[in-house]
Amino acid sequence: MLLVLGTLITLFYAVENWRGARAWKEMEAQLRAISEPLTIAELVPAPVPDDRNVAMAAIFQEAFAYDMATKETISIQEMPPVPRIQQINKVINELNSKPNVLPSYAYGRIASIPDFAVLEKFKDKNGALLSEIRQALDRPQINWNHDYSLGFSLPTPHWGFIMGLGKYYQLEALDHMGRGRSDLALEDIRYIQRLSEIAKKDTFLIGNVVSMTVNSVNGNTIWAGLQRRAWNEKQISELQDLATKKSDEFSDYQKGMRWERITILQATQGNQVEFLESVTNLNELSSFSWESLLTKTYFLRPKGWMDMDRGLYSGWMQRSIELCGKFGKGLSGLEEFRKLDEEFLSKSGDVTQRLMTPMTFLAFPALSGVFKRSVETENLNRMIQIACSLERYRLATGKIPASLEVLVPKYLSALPLDIVNGEPLKFVGKNGEDYLIYSVGWNETDDGGYTSKDRNKGDWVWPSKPGLVEVRDK
Repeated sequence: MLLVLGTLITLFYAVENWRGARAWKEMEAQLRAISEPLTIAELVPAPVPDDRNVAMAAIFQEAFAYDMATKETISIQEMPPVPRIQQINKVINELNSKPNVLPSYAYGRIASIPDFAVLEKFKDKNGALLSEIRQALDRPQINWNHDYSLGFSLPTPHWGFIMGLGKYYQLEALDHMGRGRSDLALEDIRYIQRLSEIAKKDTFLIGNVVSMTVNSVNGNTIWAGLQRRAWNEKQISELQDLATKKSDEFSDYQKGMRWERITILQATQGNQVEFLESVTNLNELSSFSWESLLTKTYFLRPKGWMDMDRGLYSGWMQRSIELCGKFGKGLSGLEEFRKLDEEFLSKSGDVTQRLMTPMTFLAFPALSGVFKRSVETENLNRMIQIACSLERYRLATGKIPASLEVLVPKYLSALPLDIVNGEPLKFVGKNGEDYLIYSVGWNETDDGGYTSKDRNKGDWVWPSKPGLVEVRDK
């Protein structure tokens, strides 16, 4: 009896290992046939001279050295000094002590007025530090020079300080606007955009998330300046050009997805238990409730199940990459995206599927969320283009137009389209002076410019000033 049981168990492992190996080889062949990169060497950025590289500036290298030291077992005496750039976060926290202190175009909320005396005091005391940061950001190239052999242990302090600097420059821009220093406010916006750009140059998808976060900060800052009428025609034209150049969220998303896939494939070539532990610890977005059970029983799994997982994960990623390419070409792929999402949710309810391929069901939901955010970010950049063109028209004529078509071709080369449905973004004039620009949002319904706290409901709105947007849940 024991002999029969042992034979059956051996046969089970042999068959599952064979099935898994075959599944992965088939997926690998499919991806290679369409020239998809599957190794780090195929995507590593070209080297950049240190003196031209933002990442190699001393102010940023301090943060990397400190981050690595905190992960090593060393004495307090051996720890490097706390990075100087962390001082930025202190003043941000002090200035953001009030609720709703920052502007929000999405809800038509203007900023509370922070105590800018705190900001001025910080600038007087830390002028040399702020100058060094600007000089670093002025370097023309960026390569984070990651040691990719570290996998999920890569140092990541740059994500935090990029977002922190974005918020700092926003607060500085708001201060400059309040004092009538429009040129300095515009300079701050240039630096916010620079931060968004260098975040995108990170090879991992999280770099795109950081970039989109900073891009939202930039959008809110521009909105605050436009509703205050802080800039002249030349300055607004520059802001419009900056927003036009930013409109490439989908190719950035595709790049990040490819890197994410390659990193996972590299990590899963080693110890399966160590990999799952690293994912369940780091993937804070996952709500997978069987993590502990899976970690404890992972060593019992046939190796072939990991190969199946790699193949399934790579296939889902490829479908998402290709779908994003449709959006990037101006085609509406929303219906396909919904089907992809629904298919994934239906499969995630299969207990056997989740036991055999847990990595896919741990990682993919968060990636789907990044895709949706890319669509929102691209629409934001397009609404900024329209808002800037409307302000330029108002400066020239003293009023806003009755329709957006009037702006073409003098103020816009073409009307920006809503990424969601491929139609022109909505425009509603109010009282001959104010307006709403909006996307129909994920529900694909024109709700008349109403929005919701749930971004899956209502419209995505850019109002010309506070008080024009009604926030309600449908």
